[in-house]
Amino acid sequence: MKKNLLLLTVALSASLFATAQDLSTCKSICEKTRIVESGALIGVRISQIPNTKSVLVYEVLPNKAAQKNGIAVNDIITKFEGVEILSNQHLVGMVAAHQPGDLVKITYKHNNVEMEKQIALNALYSKTVTEKVCCDEPAPIGTAAQISIFPNPATSKIAIKSSHVINGEFTISIIDLKGSILSKTTATNKGVLNMPLDISNLNNGQYFVKVQTAASQFVEKLVVAK
Repeated sequence: MKKNLLLLTVALSASLFATAQDLSTCKSICEKTRIVESGALIGVRISQIPNTKSVLVYEVLPNKAAQKNGIAVNDIITKFEGVEILSNQHLVGMVAAHQPGDLVKITYKHNNVEMEKQIALNALYSKTVTEKVCCDEPAPIGTAAQISIFPNPATSKIAIKSSHVINGEFTISIIDLKGSILSKTTATNKGVLNMPLDISNLNNGQYFVKVQTAASQFVEKLVVAK
């Protein structure tokens, strides 16, 4: 069996874009930091199994989607999103059609037992971008206020800041890539938000921080790297 050093990744072209805002009429300018991601990643190396519609996993990358969901060396992947795998390139093409964070269904055999799991794809490329934005007016009702997380990536503590006014009660939720809520904090605020949050209990990896008010919500990605 000829092994094909193929990382199930593939963003055929991974350009990272940031859209500039016209700041010429702004009375006040704020900075917003966000993470831009490109390219989809399962996190395994595979080789084609001759005369079958399947591929063999011969390496699992650490701290990626496959490992976190129990996919192991010598597992045999048979379907992606319910579609039989015709070749390595076929699977790579199907993965490349998705975005980081997309939930996909993987069908595979582990110790000859067929299993099926839904996993969240990782990003092949990740870049932190700092942008300048207008912060003159409160966010319109029904529109999410712009939220930034500092630092990001982070280790044990973060500050969640808004570029617009957030008044009244709100909640901050930490959500993992599987969609599970790991923590939820309720507080009240008047004016621009600047709230510290302890994340020392989180393991290395990617999470979502959701700020929810009565009128709006905003979700920002958080990377923990200790």
